[in-house]
Amino acid sequence: MSRLSAFVGQACLAFLPVLVIQLLSLTNLSLAALLSQSFAIVSVLFSVSYMAQRQYVNIYGPIGNDIRGDIKFRLKNVVVASALSLMLLKYYEVAFYVAFFSITIKLSESLLDYLYGYFNHTYGFKKGARSFFKLSFVRFMLLLALMTSLYYFVGLNESYVWYLIGVSSIIFLLVVTFTFYYKFPRVTEKKLFNGYKSRIKILFPFSISASLCAFLVVLPRWLVDVGSESDNIFLVSFSLVPVFGVLFNTLFASYIELARVNISESFKKLLLIVVSVNILFYFSDILLLPIITALYSYSYDLAEVYLKSVKVGVFFFSSILFANFYKFNKPYLEGATYLVGIITMFTLNFTGFTIYTSIMITSLVVFLLSMLSLKVKQ
Repeated sequence: MSRLSAFVGQACLAFLPVLVIQLLSLTNLSLAALLSQSFAIVSVLFSVSYMAQRQYVNIYGPIGNDIRGDIKFRLKNVVVASALSLMLLKYYEVAFYVAFFSITIKLSESLLDYLYGYFNHTYGFKKGARSFFKLSFVRFMLLLALMTSLYYFVGLNESYVWYLIGVSSIIFLLVVTFTFYYKFPRVTEKKLFNGYKSRIKILFPFSISASLCAFLVVLPRWLVDVGSESDNIFLVSFSLVPVFGVLFNTLFASYIELARVNISESFKKLLLIVVSVNILFYFSDILLLPIITALYSYSYDLAEVYLKSVKVGVFFFSSILFANFYKFNKPYLEGATYLVGIITMFTLNFTGFTIYTSIMITSLVVFLLSMLSLKVKQ
């Protein structure tokens, strides 16, 4: 039940932009593809700004037991990430309302991302998952109600709709910030690791890995241009895949306690689940193709493109998941694994391989390198 709570909570966190992209693709496929790329860009910059705080806190707890300091650190970083995202999206000539929407949705989830790690460490996975689920579900339902109402009465092609949702996201962030910031006690004693620079030094090995992982995850959407119908469908369908990434990351989080004691056992149990999920998707055509055709009014060929993208994406996310096991011994090796994956995908793509082949080979390379984490001494 706790795994389900954690998964639904994380899914609620990630599903809003996915839902908008999927709904928009029904009436404006090219804009939906553009929004998918926009979220990919913003996600990378925000992931870099997070500096793997959630992952660190999940394992070790708040830095210096100063949760107020952690919250301030997170908020300062996401403000910088927002400014950089806006400039980069402007460089790519993305419409301002699309950029504003992408950034504010990420802002609304930024503090919840940190609190997920804090809840897990403080209360244990079972109680922490339930606490996170409640908070994430409230955000999801509030913004979903607004989105659904606007979609039904106005549609998603009016720019002011995107601004309304964006402003609502900022209000949610402010409410959560003030609620939790003043709930925690202030740490008055001065400690060497309580400052901003000290936090950067502590988190740096973890942040390199998290940043490289974020870039690797969105790289497929960066390598495909908005243009042809099949490319646009790839971008739209691949935006759905992070929901499965949430599932796999939730599973990994549930095995953290076991991995602290026995990495090999945790690795094997997670691998069994991941393989089972991939087998189910591999044989899912007879069930999912008619559903995709009915939902999106695609031809059978385009529905196959959609499902193929999802299958490849699920394999991709599940394969790179196992590099997380380096966190327990050599965090820099996790980053090195992702870097090899990035170089591999770039090389394959620019030497003429299709995006699907590039993703599959990269997934296998990253997984094989991740297996070496079982050989590293704890």
